[in-house]
Amino acid sequence: MKERIAGYVGQDSAFVMFKRKALQPFRANAVIWLSCIFIGYLLHDLSSYLGGSASHTTASGGEHANSPSRDVEYSPDLATIESLPVPTNVKSIFYLTEHIESVKGCPTCNKVQEKLIERSVTANVLHSYPGGANMLVFGVGFDSVMWAALNPGRTVFLEDDIEWLKKATEELFPFIEAHVVEYSVRAKDYPGSLDRQKTDPACHANSDDMLCFLRLRLPADLEHVDWDIILVDAPSGGGGDPTQPTRQMAIFTASKLARRKTHGMTHVMVHDVHRPIEDTFSRTYLCDENLLHSLERSGKLFSGSRLALRHYTIPAGFTDDYCHNPVKLD
Repeated sequence: MKERIAGYVGQDSAFVMFKRKALQPFRANAVIWLSCIFIGYLLHDLSSYLGGSASHTTASGGEHANSPSRDVEYSPDLATIESLPVPTNVKSIFYLTEHIESVKGCPTCNKVQEKLIERSVTANVLHSYPGGANMLVFGVGFDSVMWAALNPGRTVFLEDDIEWLKKATEELFPFIEAHVVEYSVRAKDYPGSLDRQKTDPACHANSDDMLCFLRLRLPADLEHVDWDIILVDAPSGGGGDPTQPTRQMAIFTASKLARRKTHGMTHVMVHDVHRPIEDTFSRTYLCDENLLHSLERSGKLFSGSRLALRHYTIPAGFTDDYCHNPVKLD
């Protein structure tokens, strides 16, 4: 049999070569069609999931009826993608984000700072906006692609590191919307900044004065957006350097933007709340009474990991005090 096959191929090699060449475009088309079918399946799955949600806010307006349940508990032991309380399409995006290639010359430049379960909190809020949300993120990082992919609406990033922003938007993520901002309040200004805020009329709770020293200057077209979701994960915090910026201005500005909204509420997430400044500022200006979820552990989940995320829901409108029950700080 082997000899007969070899003879046949030898006699008709030209015909065989012709068939191979003729089939090449069909094989290529088959790959393309299969890819389209797979992508269509994912989009159908996403549409089915979102379509089953109740009435929610879209980026173009309209208040959502159902906010995330206060009864939902996020176990700190959920450290693997398959165990997360999120839809399959979100797990897929998380997986891709976890496997971003590192940047040449920077082996750690592919790490997303938030832990998987921390990301799940914001991802689930995003999925409560079927038409997409207006999302503002303090900081550009390797999670930027993830947030942009999860949000069908407008996702805007703010970054103070000009060199990093240039690299990110020119080489890594040229399709994201990102803007440069400057944080003038430094680590050394804390905790004096809290007392200064109380005596500065421009920083009063019922004021929307841009002259407050804690108020971050944003591009004009971002000032009057009704933000549905605000994620505070920048600046880095200084790493102990008193001359470096911290998140004092970011958290204060998030509280002002949320209250400036025309109606409804804004979800505000603050990361790294195990640190004194993030802890104090979030409790002072976002308020314990508005706290919906908190992922915090005094110990580490595993080496190099610490859960430290708070999720607040801030109602629209300015009041005489930032909090109905102000936190008494030591």
